[in-house]
Amino acid sequence: FFAGTVLIVFAAGMLATRLAPRYGLDRPIQGGLLLAAAGSLAMLLVSLYSPSFLPFLAAMCVFLLGMGIVSPLGTAQALSPFGEKAGAASALVGFWQMMTAAIGVWLAATISHDALFALGVVLTVFSMVAVGLYTLRSRAAEGPRRDRLRRSRACSRSRRGHRSTSASLRARAPRTRGADAY
Repeated sequence: FFAGTVLIVFAAGMLATRLAPRYGLDRPIQGGLLLAAAGSLAMLLVSLYSPSFLPFLAAMCVFLLGMGIVSPLGTAQALSPFGEKAGAASALVGFWQMMTAAIGVWLAATISHDALFALGVVLTVFSMVAVGLYTLRSRAAEGPRRDRLRRSRACSRSRRGHRSTSASLRARAPRTRGADAY
C-alpha cells in the first residue's frame, strides 16, 4: 500500500508543472505547504483518536500531495538566483534536506515509542514551521517589490505632462536636411 503513495508524489509533481506557469511559484508552494500541514495535522489527529490504517493512509496521501507540489517548485525557487553556481547550491539544498530528515527521525524516536503519534507530531511541527518561514520569506520579498512599484509609479507620475529628455532635445534642435537632400 505504501508503495502506491509514490504515485501521489509523482502526480503532484506533474500538477506542480501545470500550476507554476499559471500562478507563479509562490502561490502553488504556499498551497502545497498548507496541504502538507493539513495532512500532517490529520495524521496527528488520527494517531490520537482513531489509530487505524485507512485514515492514516488518507492523511499521508494529503501530506504527500502537498510535499509533491512543494518539492520541485521549492527547489527551483531556491536554485534560481544562483545561475552558474546552481550545482553547489543544489548540493547545499540536498544537505539541508538530509540534515532536517535526520533531525526529524531523531525527534520522532525521542518523542514516543508510538510511531504513528511521533510521526504526526514531528511532521506537524515541521510543516507548521515551514508554513511560517515561507510566509515570512514571502512578506520580506514583497517589501522590496512594493518599494520598486511605488518608485516606478512616482516616477511615471512626475513625467506625466512632460516630454521625455530625448523628445525635448529633438524639439529644440534645429532642423537640417537629410544627407539624401543634397
